[in-house]
Amino acid sequence: MKATTLFPKSYRKIGLVLVVLALLLWTVDLMFGGLSFLQNISVLALYDSGIPFDQTREQNTFFSILEDDFRYEVISVLLLLGLLFFGFSKRESEDELIQKIRLESLLWATYAHFFLFILLTLFTFGLFYLNILVLNVFTILIIYIVRFEFKLFQLKKSLNEE
Repeated sequence: MKATTLFPKSYRKIGLVLVVLALLLWTVDLMFGGLSFLQNISVLALYDSGIPFDQTREQNTFFSILEDDFRYEVISVLLLLGLLFFGFSKRESEDELIQKIRLESLLWATYAHFFLFILLTLFTFGLFYLNILVLNVFTILIIYIVRFEFKLFQLKKSLNEE
């Protein structure tokens, strides 16, 4: 079987740190509004369509500097990088069985992700649906990691019983 390109083994710990950091920042922001230093900062916008249904604005802009609340962008990027590093880093023994479990977990996660997405698309409405779209970015990685780690746990448990 051809070797799969994965992140080095050390990225797994980095990923875990980034996930924990993102969750801590999100919690601090929710509870205390502690990320106020990221509000109203100047950022480069490749494209800015403005606020939906805002009639006071005449045109959309490309390549501009704007004032933005950058909190959720920072948290999202940290969480996505953390999940990617954690989920797609090499294991201690990355053999064909681990690669098979990894591939099956990814396939299973893709099916579950799109099933949930279709279900929520059919039964959620209004602005809450935008929350579903945002959270949907993370669900495939989370489902994959949970499934992969669970299958590895089952494998180690069965090997210890023999």
